Amino acid sequence: MNRTQAAPGALIVALSLALTGVVGCNYDRTDDTAPPTSPVVAAEPVATQPEPEPTTATDGSGGVADHFAMMDKDGSGAVSADEHAAGASSMFATMDTDGNGSVTAAEMDAAHAALKSDKRMSSADKIKTIDSNGDGMVSRDEHVAGSKSMFAKMDGDGDGSLTRNEMQSGHDKAMSGEGTR
Repeated sequence: MNRTQAAPGALIVALSLALTGVVGCNYDRTDDTAPPTSPVVAAEPVATQPEPEPTTATDGSGGVADHFAMMDKDGSGAVSADEHAAGASSMFATMDTDGNGSVTAAEMDAAHAALKSDKRMSSADKIKTIDSNGDGMVSRDEHVAGSKSMFAKMDGDGDGSLTRNEMQSGHDKAMSGEGTR
């Protein structure tokens, strides 16, 4: 066999070896002169902070103490039924942003976010506790009735007024789902 006859066979073997190296052996074009890279390490999950418990001091954080201070108009250290009703009416007006006489969960969410209110219970669940006609909204009348009922439940000693502790305790029970409906 002469040299010209062997060349095509050698060429086929050389191409076969080259293709096997590229395709069959996980050929990698990494530059061997580059410094090695560090292995990729998965990031640690970011821990979320739990929602703070409602405050018991008047500090502008939107807690029960702020609501209590807002309702105690005469500064007596107790909230009367009339003061509570006036405060609840004011809160309803704040939440009813479109002025249609009903508060939706979205309106309540927005008001609670603006006031930094307690988030232990969703707005939809709060609505369910006093939504007597089941339309998913709270009308002014439903809010008034719910407010009166809540006042009666919170007034532990039955004296017709709420102390800061009674309001805090009642609020905590309501937010945990106790004493609703």
